[in-house]
Amino acid sequence: MYSSYGSWCQVEFLKSNWDLCWCDPRHVETAMAALDPVRRDDGRRVCHFRNHYELTRKNLLSRNLSRLRRRYVREGGEEKASLCDIMPLTFELPGDYKMFTEHHRKNPEDIWIVKPVTGSQGRGIFLFKRLQQLREWLRNREPAEEDGDSGEQSRGGTTHIVQRYVHRPSLVAGRKFDLRIYVLVTSFCPLKVWVAREGFARVCTHQFSLEHLDDKLGHLTNTTLRLRNDPSDTFGSKWPLMDLRQWVEFNHGKLAIMGLVHDAGRLVLTALTAAQTAVSHDPHCFELYGFDILIDADLRLWLLEVNASPSLAPSDADDQRLKHDLLQDVFNILDFEGKLTGKERRVGGFDLLCNGEPLWAPVPGGRQVDTRYLNLYLGCENNRQKQLLEIWSKAAKTRSTAVK
Repeated sequence: MYSSYGSWCQVEFLKSNWDLCWCDPRHVETAMAALDPVRRDDGRRVCHFRNHYELTRKNLLSRNLSRLRRRYVREGGEEKASLCDIMPLTFELPGDYKMFTEHHRKNPEDIWIVKPVTGSQGRGIFLFKRLQQLREWLRNREPAEEDGDSGEQSRGGTTHIVQRYVHRPSLVAGRKFDLRIYVLVTSFCPLKVWVAREGFARVCTHQFSLEHLDDKLGHLTNTTLRLRNDPSDTFGSKWPLMDLRQWVEFNHGKLAIMGLVHDAGRLVLTALTAAQTAVSHDPHCFELYGFDILIDADLRLWLLEVNASPSLAPSDADDQRLKHDLLQDVFNILDFEGKLTGKERRVGGFDLLCNGEPLWAPVPGGRQVDTRYLNLYLGCENNRQKQLLEIWSKAAKTRSTAVK
């Protein structure tokens, strides 16, 4: 896309006069190669980091979390190491098959879920309890296919993970749901992270039941899967985070929702920290991630996956408004026009969660408190237009003072 910096317009792919390349993850290398080495300080931006898959491939994310946990243990921080336990127990297939079968033998009552390490829309996912079901699937699985975002293959088929299933999820009206949270990373070194106030919960179409493990519409929340099964279905839907926040507060109290939001911030920071040393930082890159998070019956959060290309196609009018505002604020934060001071803790609908180190929510009156909370406001009021006007007004006054 080209601006410089009036109205944005779409130009031919990687034409010389472009400011922003918004592309599929598979085209990142092409976009980076198009940046003229002589003009690498020209402010052009690409919407993915080169090896974003260190965070967005489920097996690599699990490995990176395990590595970070071992580092924390070596440093003597058992409590800190426990922060890395944000994904259910995970094994890779086919590499960890023997290790998994040994664990299954000791824990025969556990329920497991198989997922491709890449992919979307619920494809290739199934639940099982008996080991024989996994063996039959391994015998009948598809021939080797190349995974789209990194070109990795595994002998005998695409790499999958098998993960302990969270069998006691929090339910609404008897249905399972998970959260989609939007996270913007503008730098991995130092780590700079923004989190959108708005997102949604995705609610399953069917009632949750462990008696029917083959009922995908009772266990998977993916919207595309629901619409593919029944385009006229209206129950399985997206639920605004503001509504979910009120529901949690009504059922569990205000402290519970404050704790959940804080835990969501810690989860995001832990996942990004785990991948931080593996991801190739480049000042021309940024990335808008979609974090999918499950709340269990004990109000513990579990990271299901991180999406490199969260769908921005609207499913209804409310969803269109949300995603329009989301993208507009991404551009506001990238600040091609140079309006920001760099000291903002909020821009539109995004709050700054980390700027080299985690940011903490200000305490009214500056008083001392026993518990500090991260600067995160999921599901809170999003008066973004008013907030943006305040930012632009302050920026204009600053520029005017500087000219004088």
